[in-house]
Amino acid sequence: MKNIKQQLAQKVDIIGNYSIPDESNAVEVDNIDIIDLDQTQNQTLSVVPEFAITIMDAKNRIEMLQSFVREMMVPNVDYGLIPKCDKPSLFKSGAEKLCDIFGFSKRVEVLNRIENWETGVFHYEVKISLYNKRTGLIEAEGIGSCNN
Repeated sequence: MKNIKQQLAQKVDIIGNYSIPDESNAVEVDNIDIIDLDQTQNQTLSVVPEFAITIMDAKNRIEMLQSFVREMMVPNVDYGLIPKCDKPSLFKSGAEKLCDIFGFSKRVEVLNRIENWETGVFHYEVKISLYNKRTGLIEAEGIGSCNN
């Protein structure tokens, strides 16, 4: 607990010149009381993120996604079972459809490539970045690798 409080104290001190109370004070799970250095006013800093959307909006989005999967995704083309796996997996064509519906574009970057045609040894490591088409901001990145 002390380490977390010290990290928070450093971050809070950087942005607002506040310090965390000493160890004798109780700390709530969702809020931390911050005491102004000149002791003239108390403030509470919330450390728990709030929802970006309402529960109703989240339910509507999930229903829309489920409807999209039922109506637009083709079994065994966009998703399906991989041998020796119990649950369906998303295939490349399905991932591309989802990127289109969510407004993402992708950039593929090969990080490492080994191709030895004489010995038949191949290894690839790639990074995929998903960009929001509207804002141009990176929404997600992933690194994957494969070899023979």
